[in-house]
Formats: sequence, structure tokens, C-alpha cells
Amino acid sequence: MSLTKLIFKLDVLKSTAIGIIGVVSVSCTTVSLNNPTKILKNKLEKALETNLTDKDIEFIQNFDDVNLAFIKISENKFDSANEIAQKILYKPNLSFSIYKYAYKAYTISILLNESKYPKKDNIIKNFDFNLFQDKQCSQLCDSPGWKVLVKNEGIIFSLNGYNDIILTDDIFALIKQEKPILSIDPIFLGLKNSKILNVSFQSNPNIILGSELQIELDEKIALSYFLHGEFSKSIDLLNKLLNKSNDISFRSFCYYWIGRSYSALSNISEANKYYYMSGNENPLGLYDALSGQMLRTISGRASTKETSPFLHDWEIEKNKWIKYQIKDQNDNSIVLNGLKYAILRLTKFKIENNINDIESLQKIFRNEKSLEKLIIKDEINWLTKTWENEYNLIVKNKNFISSNITWLNFAVGNYLQAILLISKIKGSLDPLSEQNNFLYFLFYPQFYKEQMLKANQRCHVDPDIMYAIFRQEGFFQNENISDEAATQKVCNLKFFMDRYKNNIVNTISAYRAGTELTDIWLNENVKINDDPIFMEYIPDSSIKEFVQGVMKNYYNFKWIYYNRN
Repeated sequence: MSLTKLIFKLDVLKSTAIGIIGVVSVSCTTVSLNNPTKILKNKLEKALETNLTDKDIEFIQNFDDVNLAFIKISENKFDSANEIAQKILYKPNLSFSIYKYAYKAYTISILLNESKYPKKDNIIKNFDFNLFQDKQCSQLCDSPGWKVLVKNEGIIFSLNGYNDIILTDDIFALIKQEKPILSIDPIFLGLKNSKILNVSFQSNPNIILGSELQIELDEKIALSYFLHGEFSKSIDLLNKLLNKSNDISFRSFCYYWIGRSYSALSNISEANKYYYMSGNENPLGLYDALSGQMLRTISGRASTKETSPFLHDWEIEKNKWIKYQIKDQNDNSIVLNGLKYAILRLTKFKIENNINDIESLQKIFRNEKSLEKLIIKDEINWLTKTWENEYNLIVKNKNFISSNITWLNFAVGNYLQAILLISKIKGSLDPLSEQNNFLYFLFYPQFYKEQMLKANQRCHVDPDIMYAIFRQEGFFQNENISDEAATQKVCNLKFFMDRYKNNIVNTISAYRAGTELTDIWLNENVKINDDPIFMEYIPDSSIKEFVQGVMKNYYNFKWIYYNRN
């Protein structure tokens, strides 16, 4: 099976992992760059493997002006900060988040200015919100920045917008200023009606509960036939079940056990046919790996003979940087402006901080706070939200916009957001693209890698087992974990590995359910030394799902992170 077909089967992949984005229109007038800026331009061109214009460099340096405005606020130079912010808001064709943070600086500089808003105990008494907005509009309503913000995030101009978006705790922590409290007269508030969201889930009318229960019962009967040596009956019943379901996971299960039955009947050619069908039905599923083991493929999978999804080592593939190509120079859309800003600024951040791998970049964005990172992440979040709503309305550049927004989320560690985006916009992606390799790392990230390496110095366990467990336990919730907690998990797993003589399936069962239940299932329920059978006969459905999920993850980690050396 080709790698292209394999990737397409995931049903959530993107067209271009190593993306390309459009450079927004370039003026015929060139900007004279000083020597440090020329050096930066050369470094960016090398990293992005494309030619940049002086206007491109000027575009991303608007952040420096926003940063300066906040520096002035931290120095209590509020009038100066206000003037800088106004100038930014009157510049055309900037990115959404540059306008947004310029407006933040503009608003905060006014509210902190004692000459305009005297405070007692940091409280602005009888704050007239409507009058405050009228004054702002008189200065800014004609500015490009104001118009972009009104069009794309109008809530920012509401009272809730001020509290939740403008006057945020993170920005006041960075500028080391006390957040002002707005004491608003009720006359300026109006009535606040709480809106209750009535969310309900409807079952598929085409699915009859009775038929589901019957399929589940027949599945157990088919396995029972297999266990009792009635292989032909097992094959017949599983084939009937195939005609009742379109679910790829269930069909892959049926093909695998039909193959096992033919193997037991010594009909190897027929068995192999069904193993291949199992893998092709659901690549990267559990039965793809189990079928590959029966086939003894070098890849360990039935869906492909390739030992890895990559032409080169995964370390090289993972750390490829985004490529930036000139497209549609006359397109000044806010989305393309946002893409250009996010990619150029993120690349500049990587260069200036001497970051050579994607994991280090993700770690910095996860753990450290700075104005630059706040703006970059804000731009990516806005791009994601906007593109989810607009991708169906866009024809031009749809593929590479989708690719790049997904990649940007991955680059800064927004795993869940990237996956949800792909799930929603997968119809806009090119299923034949070969340039989607980073999605393997997105769906199978090596969580807590540093902690795992340290823990393995005390209790050696295959790290891929722990990555598989973490993925199943906290799907993409990449929160911090202490070295002590990681070591405790690893050493606990090591105890189970030793107890069950390195049998991974039994170990995962004991990790989840405890040794007492695992021993019962091993010795009393199914007296057979067969891991797939053991997993199928775990009586607790949640534990069965966990064990099978971890094993699927484990096999996929082994394949994705295969070391050619």
C-alpha cells in the first residue's frame, strides 16, 4: 500500500505539512534596511528558503513598535505609549493581532493615566463606558486597525470584551502594572441576561439498538467458535458481520480474526489475504499491527511494507522548518497577512533564540511568557477560529492556508487545537499530498520526553510504552509533569513488566486494573497464551478499550519513530 493511501486513510490529514504561505503585496518603493536588519533578512531567507522583500521585514518589525508601547506603559509614560499605539492602528495591512495588541496598549495607557482617570485604591469611580468608547471612536474609527477589529472581533468593544480580552492579567503581569478596577454605574451596564445553552445529543435514527446488541453478541460467539476450534463457523459468522457494519475499526477486527481462523486451518494464502485486508481497512489501527505480525512484515504492519513513514530519519523529518514561497502578491487579505506575520515572526523567534528543534520551540511556548509569544499565539488562535468559519467560502489558496494554520498550531504546541481544526476542515485538504509528515508527530507526540529519559536512569522501561500510555491517558493534554511523578509511573510499570516477564499486554492490564484482576483474567477466564485473545476477553469494557488503545499507540510509536540506524 502506498504511503499516500496510508496517510489518506487517517481521514484527518492535511495537504502540506511543510507549508507555504502568501506574501502580501509589495510596494514598488523599497525600504532602506540597516545592517542588522539586512543580516536578519538573510537569515530568514535561508531558514525559509525563499527571497523576501524589504517590505516583508518592515511588516514583522511592527511588533517592535507594539512592544515599545508596552515598555512606555511600564515606565509610566502613558502619553508616549498612546501615541505609538495610535500610529500602529493607522497603518494599513497589518496582522489582526498586531492591531489587537496596539489597541490593548492604547486603551491601557489611557486607563492608567492618572491625569485622565484619577483612582482611589486603584478603582476608577463611576466609569462611563459609553463615553469612554465615544472618545476612542473619535480618534480611531477611521483607522484600518479599528475597522479590522470591528469586523473580526467586535466583542472586543463590549464591556465583557474589555474585561476578558483587553484588561487581561497576563499583560499586566508583563508590564508590571496593577490592573485598574472599573467601578461602573449600573446605568451604563444595562440588563445582563444569562443565556443557557441547551445542548442535546441525538442518536442516529439509522442505527437500531437491538441490532448493535446482536452484532456485539455475534462478535463474542465468533470468537468463542475460534477458541473452541470451530474455525469454519467463526469465518462464516464474521463474514456475515462484515455485511452489517461500515465501521472501519470493526471491519478490520473481522478481517483479522477471519485470517486467524484460516491460519488455524493451515490455509496460509487465504489467511494472508485477510490480514492484508485488515490492515488496508484501517491503517495505523490495532489490527493493522496485529495482522502485520502474523504476516511477519518488516514494517510490522499489514498496510505497508515501509519500515517508517519517512524517507529519512524521523529526527530530520520532525525538525524540518516551514517553507515560505511568494504567492499572490496582490492579495492583502487579513488571513494572509496573519499567516505571513505568524510564520515570519515565529521563524525570527527561532533564529534569535537559537532553537534547532521543534520540541524546544514547543517547550518554550508552553512554559515561558513574553509579549512576543502572546501575540504569536494570539495570531494563530485567531487564524484557527477564522479559518474554521471561512474555509468553505474560500476557493483561492485554500489548501496551503489550511496546511499552514495546522502546522503553526503544531509548532507552538497547540496539539488539540490542531487536531480539532483538521477534523473540521479535512475536506479542504489535498489527500494526495506527500508533504504531510508532521501530522504523524502531531497525532503521536512524545510527551514528557525529558522526564522519561531521567526516569529511565532509575527504572529502565521502553519509553514508547510510556508515550503510548500518556497518549491514552490524557489525549493531547500536554500539561507539565514533575520528574518525581514521571519516575513513579515508570518504576511502577517496571514492577509490572518484571512480574509478567516483559509481556506488554499483561503489564498494561495490570497498570490499569491491578494485578489481582489481571491474574484472574489470565488464569480463570481464558487459559490461553495469546495476547489478542486476552485483550478481546477483558470483561471490563473501559479497561479493554484502554489496553487495546495503548497497544495500538505502542505499535504506532514504534513505526513512526523507527530508527534507520
